[in-house]
Amino acid sequence: MPTATPTPATAHTPTPTATPEPTVAHTPTPTATPEPASEAAPTPSGNAAQLRPGDADCDGAITPADALLMLQAAAGLPPRGCAQLADLDCDGALTAGDARAILKHLVGITWLLTAACPHAGNS
Repeated sequence: MPTATPTPATAHTPTPTATPEPTVAHTPTPTATPEPASEAAPTPSGNAAQLRPGDADCDGAITPADALLMLQAAAGLPPRGCAQLADLDCDGALTAGDARAILKHLVGITWLLTAACPHAGNS
């Protein structure tokens, strides 16, 4: 019986394709970021007798919000509210130490000053 001789397959040569040209991406023109609107300092609620050292937001109560305002001022944001009541260590600056004093007061570790610093209210 005769054996079949395999026929060599024709080699398929791929057709070269053109390399695509890169497209130039246009970068959008940046737009200016709007500046945040300045917030007016709150008007002290009630009379001045209700405000006391540590009441940085002038709401008549000492809360964690007062500590937050002190930390924001310590980080360089403009002080808001009753900043003159926020300087609890009377060093003339709003610092993280003032915020810490508020938080310690709120959990009962220490008591705040009963009178404002001598320079408070003179700003």
